[in-house]
Amino acid sequence: MTFAFLLTSGPDRQDRYTLAHLAKAAIKQGHQVRIFLMGDGVVHRDWFAQQFAKEAFPPEQQGAFELAICAHNAIQCGIAEDESDIVWGSQADWARYVNQADRVITFG
Repeated sequence: MTFAFLLTSGPDRQDRYTLAHLAKAAIKQGHQVRIFLMGDGVVHRDWFAQQFAKEAFPPEQQGAFELAICAHNAIQCGIAEDESDIVWGSQADWARYVNQADRVITFG
């Protein structure tokens, strides 16, 4: 099963942690997880790309997780594209995640 998560809320809410717990549980059960950060949610990029992804899963499960960020919103927030595995994307990427997902959950 594939889960698509959308996070649009900033650091003033606990949504990031709720999403993280759900994503970890899904991957531990063998599911695929796709996370798209948009709006104020783009500020969580580094946390998801570094702390969450590296601590949450052993190397053999890294392929079960994909992270994308809305490039337009990132640029608005002064976030620069880097050399990480993050998809520097658009609404088309979110639409692809939704189309491929069995379940879609949004936070924001």
